[in-house]
Order: sequence, then structure tokens, then C-alpha cells
Amino acid sequence: MAPFRGNEGGDLLEAPVAGATLRLEIGPRSVTLILPTQRLIVAEGVLTLVTRGRRRERRESIKLPGPLWVARDVPHEDLAVWIAQDPRAVRVRRVMGVEPRPLIDEGGLDALRALDRLALRLRQALAAVLGPSPRAIELGRGLDKLLVVEHEDHTDCYQRPLFQGEAGRSLTVSADGRVVIHEGRPIELVVRSRYGITVLGDYLRFSDPSGLDLGRVSIPWIDREDRLELARRLGERVEPRPEAAHLAERGL
Repeated sequence: MAPFRGNEGGDLLEAPVAGATLRLEIGPRSVTLILPTQRLIVAEGVLTLVTRGRRRERRESIKLPGPLWVARDVPHEDLAVWIAQDPRAVRVRRVMGVEPRPLIDEGGLDALRALDRLALRLRQALAAVLGPSPRAIELGRGLDKLLVVEHEDHTDCYQRPLFQGEAGRSLTVSADGRVVIHEGRPIELVVRSRYGITVLGDYLRFSDPSGLDLGRVSIPWIDREDRLELARRLGERVEPRPEAAHLAERGL
């Protein structure tokens, strides 16, 4: 099967990824990501996703109703594009993603550096055609990834609910300690420090300074290490450590 061919000219970057080479083409008013069997094009507020099967090509065009995010996985370094399904970004969708080559492979570190450069240029190019968007990360593996969007004054978490196929906003944590759990009727509470956000089994637990349980949100799809990372990040949102600003500048 022949790979997709992009337009000649314009800004071009390539990065080896697991099982393929990811290609980024930047035109005057468009951004295109290309894999051997998939192509994503963003132009004039429309995202077009082209998937090549064995017998035919499937094309889907979506007029973007809300934000678009370029997310990196922590700590696996996957790269993905997520879009909002509605203007308020209540529901989200992961439309394209790649995994880096294993670092133990020959040239694995160089491949990861190339992917880092491509991801940075992709964010810049999309900001130029769509406007800037907040930093986003992924947690988890496979189809059940958690999306974390870090706005200036709050963080939104998106996950797939039990027995449902579409990811939605499940949790919002603001810098002033306000927490909203979006499960049916929203539950609002306040935590006073980063130590008020902990992990208990499959749950993220919120407590007051005395240890009283204020509320919990179930996050069943990711490993414990990922839940601990999420708790750390949300805790830093409520009560940043002195080194947090320096880490944020490095994208960590």
C-alpha cells in the first residue's frame, strides 16, 4: 500500500514513530499530519480526517465547534490531537495519535527528539491558523486515555464514563481550590492544599485539612501511577510548590 503524498513546498518536518514515519506539512493556511494510512488536515476552521483501508478511503470533515489540543502523554511521550465536540468543550474526541519508537531501539533517542521538535512546530502552526490553546497532556494507555487541559486558572480532566463511548469533562480543579465533579448533577467542594488531593484505589479523593472526606471521583481506566501523577498535577494547581513555575516552563 502506497503512503499518502503531501503537497510540495511549505514547511515540512518528519519524525520516526512506532511502526511508521509521521510527517508534518505546514502551508500558508493549513496544517497537515500524515501517516501511511491516515491523514489529518486543518484548514479554515475545518478538520478533515482521511483513513485509508484495504479497499477504499474514508473521509470525514468536521467544522470545529470548539478548541483543538495537541497533547503529549506522561510519561510515555505519545503525541495526539484532540478536539472539542461542542463549543463549551463538554465532550472531546481523540482524532489522531502516535507512539514514539522505543528508546532502546537503535536511534530511539534521536527519534524522540525529532518527535519533540515536530510536536512544538505543530502547536505553533495550529495556533497560527486557529488561535492559541492551553497546554494538554494525556494519561493512560490504549483507547482509554485521560485528557488533562491546563488553562490559566483551572484544569479540566476528561475521561470516558463507564458503559459510554465518548469522553467527557469529569473534573475541574481551579487555582483557588474549588473543585467540580461532573457526574450527573455537578458536585462542588473546596480543597485548601495540595495534600487534600490523594489517590484511594481507583478514586481521586478530596479532603479537608483534618482529613475529612469531601468527595471522590472514579478514574478506573488508568494505572495507579497515572492517578498519582494526576493527583500531583491537580495538587500543584491548588498549591504550587516553589519549583512548579520552573517545571511548567519546561513543559513538565
